[in-house]
Amino acid sequence: MNELKKLGIKHRTDKAYRHFYMDEVYFPLFKNLKQSKIKILEIGCGRFGGSVKTWKDFFINGSVYLFDPFFIRGQDEIGPFNGDKQDIEKCGITVIQGNQLSREDLASASQYCEDGFDFIIDDGAHMNDAIQISLASLFPFLKPKGCYIIEDLNTARRRTPEDVNHWLNNSENVFCDEKIYHKDEIHILDSIKQYEDDKTWNSKLLSQKEKNYLTDNISNISVHPSEMICLINKK
Repeated sequence: MNELKKLGIKHRTDKAYRHFYMDEVYFPLFKNLKQSKIKILEIGCGRFGGSVKTWKDFFINGSVYLFDPFFIRGQDEIGPFNGDKQDIEKCGITVIQGNQLSREDLASASQYCEDGFDFIIDDGAHMNDAIQISLASLFPFLKPKGCYIIEDLNTARRRTPEDVNHWLNNSENVFCDEKIYHKDEIHILDSIKQYEDDKTWNSKLLSQKEKNYLTDNISNISVHPSEMICLINKK
């Protein structure tokens, strides 16, 4: 068992025990960077903030940032639905509170890391609109040669805006002053396929400027054979 997976199990991130990510994606990607001054941003706290705590332990000289709305609160037999903001900050992780559907909230991340991020991981809403808007908003803040990673792509195939918006309106676990509702959008894998076919980006919600930035600045894209995760590298 590699060191990153051990840390992931310790911090209870499903990247280490439910998915293959630590073994097949993250350890090969990160193993030679442990001592580097890596700057990594992750969207999505998860139940315990387990993955950002894992990155913090692994990257000895690195800086870890978390973007999450912190509006889902609850408890079940496993534990809390979302990590505690103050608990995560005590670990030395910079927390940015915001909604993944808000370009303004996403843009605020640049204030915390003016020279850009080496890695950005989207493990947030797993909704097509959130994925596309986050990619378009944050890709400019990725350093040259940086890597943007999107997890759980199959989940975005299953979830519909209607179902999730109904849950937002009726769940006893959602606590926010203003709800931003999901809209229909192209799945990221369909956008990637079109990009590979003709170097254009297909999206219903992104502006032409945003789509042009992606096509002009992507160097290559790799999709895991299971189609659960993709890596988008910047020029």
